[in-house]
Amino acid sequence: MDLEAVVSKLKSMEHVVDVFVPEDDDIQDFFEKESETKAGSGLILRNDSLEEAKKRTRHLCVVQDRESFDNTPHHLITWETTDGKLMAYDVPPNLREEVEGRKDLIWLSDNFVMEPIPYASDIVCVMHPSPINVVGEDEGVKDVIALYPSPPADKMIRDRYNIENTWDYATRIVSFNMV
Repeated sequence: MDLEAVVSKLKSMEHVVDVFVPEDDDIQDFFEKESETKAGSGLILRNDSLEEAKKRTRHLCVVQDRESFDNTPHHLITWETTDGKLMAYDVPPNLREEVEGRKDLIWLSDNFVMEPIPYASDIVCVMHPSPINVVGEDEGVKDVIALYPSPPADKMIRDRYNIENTWDYATRIVSFNMV
């Protein structure tokens, strides 16, 4: 299949509002804006999602109404010590039941928990790429991931494509390689 077939399949999905094929210059602008993102609360940011997206050759901007593509985690953020110990993470909907029963976790928000572990190093906020399974080799693509852009990159995408600035919609950059 070609790129248009991938766009068509994504557009036909229940929670997808629209799909745009960005020009190379646009995607570079979006990636540049995303690379300027800093972690809050003085944390060090490691944006693995951005680095993995840059390794892919094709990119789409997808507008959704806040649902995940196919029950894969909507995003994956972890806090780790500089020596690699996991200390906090977001709770994807498919793991919520398992995590809610744990008495040893500290809930920092409705969907972010912290392990009560001692740490003596800085904390690194890691943005992980989210795998997307709804398109793949049957559509002529592989290595499909989603990058959930930071608010400044999201605003840039919305401005570029005249997307309504509302919390009803979320933007994604879906990156992949052709087979």
